[in-house]
Amino acid sequence: MSIHVSEPGRPLGSRLPERFRTRPVVSPGEAEAMPKTGNNQDRPIDPARFQEPGNGNARRALEGYRDDSQDERPGTEQPYLPAGQLTSNRIVTLGAEKSLLDALNAMEEHHIHHLVITSDNQLAGMVDRQWLLWQLWKSAEASSGRPGKGMDLSLADRELPAFITVSVETDAHELARQMLAHNLMAALVLDAMNRPAGIVTTSDYLRLYAEVRQFHTEI
Repeated sequence: MSIHVSEPGRPLGSRLPERFRTRPVVSPGEAEAMPKTGNNQDRPIDPARFQEPGNGNARRALEGYRDDSQDERPGTEQPYLPAGQLTSNRIVTLGAEKSLLDALNAMEEHHIHHLVITSDNQLAGMVDRQWLLWQLWKSAEASSGRPGKGMDLSLADRELPAFITVSVETDAHELARQMLAHNLMAALVLDAMNRPAGIVTTSDYLRLYAEVRQFHTEI
């Protein structure tokens, strides 16, 4: 099991553990969508309804899933669920030299809410739509509210938010606890070669939580 939380900072490859730093991602500045991974692509519950970052319902579901997974009955063992089986989001990467507007446009183009940021062809961070909008609002405030001001600022000029990286075999129950502890709505999943394999979000836990609750209700 491997879980690493990177503190807020500029988009540099050094934000990651050293063993991750020699793994290239894609050419900086080239947005590239990667295929979905995991085994939940055909699940009946559509996660798109709950994709809004920071969604309070999604966070409550994450908390509920964590609580329900901690079975207090004596003699019971919590089932192992690898994080790699929860990933349901495509990964799109963007170079740190790109602007805030470029990042928003990439999200719109690919219909996603998270971007993996690269610097010198290495992982440097992850941002969501909510963070981008907050940065644009702060730029507009600093510029007396002039529309469009600050949208051309590059991601490299910003302190990116904290983000969490995990391996595909990381236990999903422990990941849920860590996401709650650090108030993070998503985690980047890396494969055995330390390459991006998927993103686990609160929406994925919401879907899983709904399925678990439905299963217990039917029983």
